Amino acid sequence: MAVIICRTSHQSPSINGPFAASGKTKARAWIEDSVLRRYAMRTPDANRSGYILTLTYATDAELDATIYDLLREVDMIADLRHCFTEADVRALEGSDRYW
Repeated sequence: MAVIICRTSHQSPSINGPFAASGKTKARAWIEDSVLRRYAMRTPDANRSGYILTLTYATDAELDATIYDLLREVDMIADLRHCFTEADVRALEGSDRYW
């Protein structure tokens, strides 16, 4: 099992129209509900700029694949809402692993 922290930024495109904030809010809610909650999502701060996720895995390769799949799914959802994400992922179990 790995406990990771995923710091994300859900951004609307640089051309912000009157609906940009709404798209960002909906994208964040969709990502949290359909992807991050699968991994016992916790938010360490009130503004939800980071998430702590718990992943179960048998091998390092399986962990890598799970994280890359998670990031791909988050990116796809953001793109469907005309947003994009930036993510920094690191392990909290004492290793120096980053993705």
